[in-house]
Amino acid sequence: MIVACPNCGSNLSPHELKVRWGGGSECPVCCAALRWSPPYHLIVLWGAFPILVFLVLSEGIRGGIALVIAMVLTWLLQGIAISVILARIKPPKLKLADDSGSGPPSLFGR
Repeated sequence: MIVACPNCGSNLSPHELKVRWGGGSECPVCCAALRWSPPYHLIVLWGAFPILVFLVLSEGIRGGIALVIAMVLTWLLQGIAISVILARIKPPKLKLADDSGSGPPSLFGR
């Protein structure tokens, strides 16, 4: 899979992107802060979280700690599998990272 940097237009493979401290990626050509859109792993894992809570509350308490751990591991693995499938159907795109609001609050928007 080849992706284009939205800032400089360079064609890159995902393996060429530099990982930034604190999350995100960086273009090796223009050093622009990049992110993947949409974040499938967050969408799938948090979207399936209510199902996990329901299963743990309904079966996990009676089944013991081993069943709770098995449910959490199953939830995590299914979330990863669904993310991979979604990425194959509709590949994520690189976008410029939105730095507004990521740092400490500033006085008068400066």
